[in-house]
Amino acid sequence: AYVNSKIGKGIITAKHVAGYFSQYKIPPTVCTLDLEKCEDISIDFISPSSESLNRDRAFYKQSFSFLQTCKISKKQMKIKDNVTIIGNSWGFQPWVSEGNVAWVKEKSLYINGFCAPGCSGGGVFYKDRMVGIISAILNTEYGPQPNQILSVPISQIEIIE
Repeated sequence: AYVNSKIGKGIITAKHVAGYFSQYKIPPTVCTLDLEKCEDISIDFISPSSESLNRDRAFYKQSFSFLQTCKISKKQMKIKDNVTIIGNSWGFQPWVSEGNVAWVKEKSLYINGFCAPGCSGGGVFYKDRMVGIISAILNTEYGPQPNQILSVPISQIEIIE
């Protein structure tokens, strides 16, 4: 998601996504939702030092003239709040689905909705405002559970204004 931060405009995503691109020296690409306009991002990103799930985020400080920044909300989400999930399922194209907050833990949102591998780093939206960043789908002994999404609330991301 393209956001305003304390250090300028840029893209916020999951650290494990940014790390993949950086490791293989592949520049990630940012696009409009309709894929009409795309541009490569620098492979250099800023990240918190902790390796916990709640620190699984990266920020690319870069401006894009063809994008508008997301509206942000640091609203404390509650169980049953309806949300929209936007990601890049299987790495092919944008995917939009609906869900609701199933569980709120101190620094995480657990969401019922559909999300497949590749959605990490995508946004969780309440009404027209981004409230979280997708971190992962739950993985159990029975395999990935694409209907159980883990998200970091925007309120936990210090860099975002």
